[in-house]
Amino acid sequence: MKQKTIRSTKTLFPTNISVRLAVNRDIPNIIEQHEKDKTAELTACATVVEVRSIRLQSHVLRLLEEYLRDQKYISAYSMAQARSYGIIQVFFGLGHEFMGRLVNNCDIFGAYEDMNIWCRKL
Repeated sequence: MKQKTIRSTKTLFPTNISVRLAVNRDIPNIIEQHEKDKTAELTACATVVEVRSIRLQSHVLRLLEEYLRDQKYISAYSMAQARSYGIIQVFFGLGHEFMGRLVNNCDIFGAYEDMNIWCRKL
């Protein structure tokens, strides 16, 4: 199977931090592409405390969405922990629509958690 890899370097203002992002369709913990349907699942990631104030997760997801638009994808979706206020802010702030909640859906560290479904037309 041929791998698709893109690289993008963007400066995140007002800081001097640059994000170097490599998206590879074979890395499911970043993005899972459904080529036939032109949809993709974006996976939220944890952000270290020291850089939370610069909204790093928002910038990374925005870059992933740009990549998907360039590839002619029509939608993106995500399943994120319902109790994570930070990720709720990220998806809402990027224009994703809340589609519902899956109750006791994922076993995370030995406890079942509710998951929110977010989607966005690209």
